[in-house]
Amino acid sequence: VMKIGSPGGMCNGMVETSRRIFQVREAGIPIKAISDTCIGSAAYALAASCDSIEITESSMIGSVGSFCAVLDSSKAYEIMGLLMQVFKSGEIKGAGMDGTSLSEKQKAEFQSHADYYGEQFREIVRSTREIDEKLLQGQQFIGASAVENGFADAIIEDIGDGYDPGEDDDSDY
Repeated sequence: VMKIGSPGGMCNGMVETSRRIFQVREAGIPIKAISDTCIGSAAYALAASCDSIEITESSMIGSVGSFCAVLDSSKAYEIMGLLMQVFKSGEIKGAGMDGTSLSEKQKAEFQSHADYYGEQFREIVRSTREIDEKLLQGQQFIGASAVENGFADAIIEDIGDGYDPGEDDDSDY
């Protein structure tokens, strides 16, 4: 059982961890994801790699996709009378430096990264879930809506309902 309570995180390592979950499943060990809070973004990719996902009625899950945010502070610098000059050895190097704006090529580079990781994420979800493509655009779903749209398999009353340690296991979870 994977108890997940995360809005997500970095996409680095997401695919590799997902592959490990699939390897465990292929070895005949079933894996279930449960949550009573949220399973978002990269955390949802890991949950989607499991055999099943069970959530409480207030759990929020989804947020399939990837993004990269870069603050353009060049106007603020200009108002303060500052000019950031970046000396670099390539067109993309230094992209997003404080006090600068992005060139079109730099914007395209960041967008290509978001597209790449977003597609990796959607591939993981598509491999285990039948979800309409229009719902894989970053939306989040709560409780019954998540089950109705294929993001989760069942609503449970309490996450303790999703955990069955078996007769020989007296460990706490």
